This record gives sequence, structure tokens and C-alpha cells, in this order.
Amino acid sequence: MVNINKDRARTNCGTPAYAAPEVLIGLGYGAKADVWSFGILICEILGGFTPFGPKAIQIAVAQEGIPESDSAGM
Repeated sequence: MVNINKDRARTNCGTPAYAAPEVLIGLGYGAKADVWSFGILICEILGGFTPFGPKAIQIAVAQEGIPESDSAGM
């Protein structure tokens, strides 16, 4: 039987907007990265945007009341 906790994948494939941070950095990753990607997919299906994409940034800026031109330098 395969031990999921010790076996780590190291391939980098897929869309960066859906990939877990450890995948983008190039570290080994396991099943938790799949759960991350699935959560991003569910967020996009239910909300219509990815939580770390440009639309999410626009929403966060609007909620904070910061003009977008001021937030670009942050």
C-alpha cells in the first residue's frame, strides 16, 4: 500500500490560478494540493471568479474603499 504522507509529486502542470502554492513554488505536494485546486474550482463555479484572480482583487479593493489607482502601487 502507498503511504500518501511520504509520497510527493513534483510535476508542475495545470493552470496557475488553480494550483496550490507548493505546486507553483516547485515543492513536493500531495493530496492537499488537489483539495486546494478543488476549492478554487468550487469558488469559481459558485461565485463566478477565482479567489486569487483579478476580479477578487477588484472586490477586495471595493470592500476596503481604496481607489484602484492607489492600490496598484501596493
